Amino acid sequence: MPFFNTYQKFDNLVIGGGIVGVSIAYHLSKNEDNKNSKTVLLEKNAIGSGATTMSAGTIAACMNPENTPNPKLWQPFMAMHSIKTILEVEKLGYKTSFHQSGEYTFATNKNSYDYLKTMHAFAEREGLVSKWVDLNELRKTLPNVSKNCLGATFSELSGQVVPGVLAEAIASACRANGVVVIEGEEVVRVEKRGVWGLFDGYHYKTVTNANSYLSRNIIKAEGACNSKTVPVKGHIMIGKVQNMPNTVFYCSDAYAEWSTWSNASSRGLSLDQNPTHIYGKVLNNEIMIGGGRKLIDDSDSSESMHEIEPLETESILKKARFVFDGLEDFVADQVYTGIMPFTEDKKVMIDREEDVWTVNGMASSGIMHGPGLAKFVAEWVKSGDKPGELSFLDDYGEK
Repeated sequence: MPFFNTYQKFDNLVIGGGIVGVSIAYHLSKNEDNKNSKTVLLEKNAIGSGATTMSAGTIAACMNPENTPNPKLWQPFMAMHSIKTILEVEKLGYKTSFHQSGEYTFATNKNSYDYLKTMHAFAEREGLVSKWVDLNELRKTLPNVSKNCLGATFSELSGQVVPGVLAEAIASACRANGVVVIEGEEVVRVEKRGVWGLFDGYHYKTVTNANSYLSRNIIKAEGACNSKTVPVKGHIMIGKVQNMPNTVFYCSDAYAEWSTWSNASSRGLSLDQNPTHIYGKVLNNEIMIGGGRKLIDDSDSSESMHEIEPLETESILKKARFVFDGLEDFVADQVYTGIMPFTEDKKVMIDREEDVWTVNGMASSGIMHGPGLAKFVAEWVKSGDKPGELSFLDDYGEK
């Protein structure tokens, strides 16, 4: 038997079984015009076990798919398509854990109030689903909100998921569509095959710790930091609360500070000791609060990158107690930290070099934007032409 025939062959090889990887594999597999295409997904651990499972699992959506979506508003546009993907998978009979609980964004000082008012006016002009709620009305719906909140916007389209459950649901839909999903295999290297690839059309060999595969295309969705992304460390706390309605929440201070990042150099973002950035969700009397972001630099050891920092978690609690009443005695049952790849301008990094795609820099928003973004990445892989819906995002080294 010729040597080049001893490998398993696929049209598409997806590296990474997080929310972005499984979503790309799903969208690659469901096109009726592409029934003969074969896709394999490789995950070094278990599906959804990496950065995905450490996500807060919130989806802030404000774009109504019944209107004419504007892809220039890429964040609400991708969030809208993420929800459409999730509901599509649910319709197939898989439990995604999606709960449409709505989302509040709070203003807690004069600057954030003005900023949020400006953003709300913009949302109304663009036809987005956004309602302004003053403090009195807000406290009728969320009685635990403190008087420190000056107002909020509300979007009824937003929701939340359990990230690992969602990733496994989409992976199950992939398997049903014929995708070969392999867990426990770590990619060691990817090689371009040269003359052999020209001969049989399988241009790449991917070597794992257990097997080797040939493929025409490779899609890297590993969620890893690289030279084009900025590693940011974040913290999440989970614990029990009493009599808090189910919802998703953000603090608009976070958006105000986020808006200043675009002019910063990739190694100069001012994220250290940021006590005002919190976000999270409440479901069935359990609250998840995220924040405490810190820029990782060359002085941080690999061990310190994954250590929980008391100063950061205390800053999260301090802000949460400022926003919500009744958290004075709150004790977290779980606290964990993880590394998130950001890009300098906050946009997703989409890199195509020949027939290798890299999707990265989800900036902690993989659950929110990943399933929707995957739809258009899959279209690009299948057609070879970059969809216009992706023209507003980053691309590096595209040829």
